[in-house]
Amino acid sequence: MARITGLSCLQRSANGALQTLELAADSALVGSAAHCDIRLPSEDVAPEQLLVQTDGNSVFAAIRSAEPPVWLGASVFTQGYLPTGSCLRLGGIELELVPLQNVAGGSQSGFETSSKLPRCALGGLALLVLTVALAGRGGADSDVAAVVEPPPLWSPITPPVCAERDQVAANASAESQRKRAEASRERSAFSPRDGVAAVTWFEGSAACFQTAGNSNQARQQGEAARQLQRMLNASFHLHGVRLERALKAQQREQTRTEIATLLSFVEGHGGEYAQWLVTLDRQFQLELSNREKK
Repeated sequence: MARITGLSCLQRSANGALQTLELAADSALVGSAAHCDIRLPSEDVAPEQLLVQTDGNSVFAAIRSAEPPVWLGASVFTQGYLPTGSCLRLGGIELELVPLQNVAGGSQSGFETSSKLPRCALGGLALLVLTVALAGRGGADSDVAAVVEPPPLWSPITPPVCAERDQVAANASAESQRKRAEASRERSAFSPRDGVAAVTWFEGSAACFQTAGNSNQARQQGEAARQLQRMLNASFHLHGVRLERALKAQQREQTRTEIATLLSFVEGHGGEYAQWLVTLDRQFQLELSNREKK
């Protein structure tokens, strides 16, 4: 049978609802117009906003309209290959585009919407109920079942306090933290741990600008922290969904990729959740090792 490529689109709306859509075609037009393959609300996108293409291994996207802007991480996106697990932000919508191989043929004219995915709110943490059958699906000892609540990416909200009390010193500290935050934010699309750190730096910068008497800069840095926090929380939930899907589909390599990404988010404070991810990854490694010996 001929190899058919396709696209999977994981869509998160402003209210936190998730939808997955699939198309048995190697290209799709994103926009609000009736002829678009992926139709989004007109308040979020142009009639023709994006053209996406896949070869079954990667996804290439290019904007068709510069207004409203499309964001990838903290940067305005124009065109290029999308890093695995990255999300494009269009107004209040976030899209994760994944290449598919050997999808079902037929005369699909558009995407089919699935309601099987959980709804994840930005401010809340969904319970992941993940069951994966290892080593041949036989026997209770080969099943790993867990109900895990992912930890918050940041400590419970407390007003950040600047360590400097002198205005000159506070201003210098604010500038230093701002530069570190911006540098870490630039890397956040490829390194979640840098994004998580950037939020803390932005908050610290805001506190020190406030101490230095620069209220305008304090507001700007505080808003930068909140925007990045919302984006990272959404991405964290999306990768949790992708892990659940990979586990259910027995996609071992994809599972290990999602485990590594989620560990990057919670590095240093993941506690029980991080330990569960590490244990799960070790079990996959053990299974692969046992197969190689046979």
